[in-house]
Amino acid sequence: MTKMNMQEIIDEWDKDCGIDTSRLDTEAADIPSLHNKYMKIWHEERVRYLGMNTSMRKFLVNKRRFYLGDMDRDELDTLGWEYDGSLKAIKSNVDKYIERDDEVIERQQTMEFQEQKNKFIEGILKSINNRSYAIGHAIAFQKFTHQGLE
Repeated sequence: MTKMNMQEIIDEWDKDCGIDTSRLDTEAADIPSLHNKYMKIWHEERVRYLGMNTSMRKFLVNKRRFYLGDMDRDELDTLGWEYDGSLKAIKSNVDKYIERDDEVIERQQTMEFQEQKNKFIEGILKSINNRSYAIGHAIAFQKFTHQGLE
């Protein structure tokens, strides 16, 4: 499965979320495949988030070492970071530097967006799980309204 951006997931759900009341039997039969489709998407996005989380933890360790001046030239070159030696934070202040670091902020925003995407997909899955109840209520309503016509 390829990576989907938020808009692609929204567009896909827009196509899938409706229930055709003239085909309730087919709609009910389609629930497992619809659930499977969005479980696969959720799984891919969840794995992506977990990878980002692991990467972020390692990144923060490196940023801490960077601001404390604990990295050698080879490590800095490998990471592509410049350090002129003029800044060396004390341990009690290092978190302030990390919180204001542009790369950290950018990565945190990316992770927060990924988390929101995961929550959106989880909401879709909850909706799909409740779909059989909605279809059951629609069938009951149709029976009720058609009884009065006979």
